[in-house]
Amino acid sequence: MKIAAGAEGECSNHLRKSQCRNGRERRLPRRKTSEIRPSFADLASYINSDDEAFLALLQRCSLVRRNLRCKTSNCRRNCNLRRRQSAVLGHVFFCIRCRKMYSVFDGSFFGTLRVPIRTILSLLWNWVCEIRAGSSAMHLGLPRQTVIRQHKYFRDVCSWKLSEQPDLFLLGGPGHVVQIDESPTKQKWIIGIYDCTSPKGYAAYIPDRSSETLLQHILKVVLPGSEIWTDELQSYRCLSVLGGVSPYTHKTVNHSRYFRDPMTGLCTNRAEGYCSRLKGMIRRLGVMQSPFLPEYIDMFLWWQHFGRTAADRFRNVLLHISEKYTF
Repeated sequence: MKIAAGAEGECSNHLRKSQCRNGRERRLPRRKTSEIRPSFADLASYINSDDEAFLALLQRCSLVRRNLRCKTSNCRRNCNLRRRQSAVLGHVFFCIRCRKMYSVFDGSFFGTLRVPIRTILSLLWNWVCEIRAGSSAMHLGLPRQTVIRQHKYFRDVCSWKLSEQPDLFLLGGPGHVVQIDESPTKQKWIIGIYDCTSPKGYAAYIPDRSSETLLQHILKVVLPGSEIWTDELQSYRCLSVLGGVSPYTHKTVNHSRYFRDPMTGLCTNRAEGYCSRLKGMIRRLGVMQSPFLPEYIDMFLWWQHFGRTAADRFRNVLLHISEKYTF
C-alpha cells in the first residue's frame, strides 16, 4: 500500500546533501540521535522510495543498526552490509568468514514483528491519530488481532519510557494546590491527581477506594508541603493525621451540597476533568472493558507529557523506540 508523500521540499533535514567543488556528493555530518526526530511527512516521502534510501533513513534515526558483529563465538568479525533481493529492504549483514547472513532488523524493535516495516509505520501513524484497531485493520488490509498486537507493542514503549522517568509525576510542593478525585469505570476505579499550579496530572487504575489504596498513590506522587483538596470521602480523612503530623494541608468540599464551595472556592473540578479526558480517550478507542486498561492509562499519561498532537506523538515514539532498543 502506498502513502501519499508530502511536499517535495519536506524531506528530512538530516538527509540533506551538500555538493563538493569536484561535483561529488557528500553527506553532512551525522547529528546526535536525540536531534533526529523525523515527522510523518519525512517518512512518507521515503516509504514509497527504493529500499536503500529507506534503510538509510532508518539507520540515521537509530531505528535499525548500522553495523553488526558476527554472532559465532570464534568469529565475532564485523559483518558487511550487502544487497540481497530476497531479504527485508533488500539488504543483509554478511560475515565474510562464516558466510552467515543476519537481518538488518536484528535486535531492533522491528526484529520480532511479522508485519512489513512500511506497514508498521503506517499503523503507528493511525495509532497516534487515535484510530481504532478495527478501522486501521480495514484501512491497511491486516487482521484485526494483528493490529491489536502491534498496538500493544507501541503501548509497551510508552510504559517503558514512563518507568524510566519516575520523577515525571512528582506533583505539588510548598505553595501548590493538588486536587484528587476518583472516578468509576465499568470494572473498578481510576484515581486522578492534578497539580493546579504546574499544571500537570497523574492517573492510575485502582481496585477500590480504601484509605490504603488511595494513600499509596498519594504518597507516591504528591510532594510534602502540598495543599490537597478532595471531597469528603471517608478514605481521605487519614490525610489530616498522617503519621501524627501530616506533611500535607488537607481541605475538603462537600459534594452533596455543591461542586464548588461558594465561600472558599474549594473544588475538585480540575481532577475530575483530568479523569474525564482519560475516560474520553478510552471510550473513543472502545477499550473501556479491556483487561489492558492500565496500559491504556500509561499511554494517556505518555501522550500528556510527550505528545499533545499526533505529529509530536509520532516523532517522540520513534525517538523512544531508538532509546529503548540501543545497538
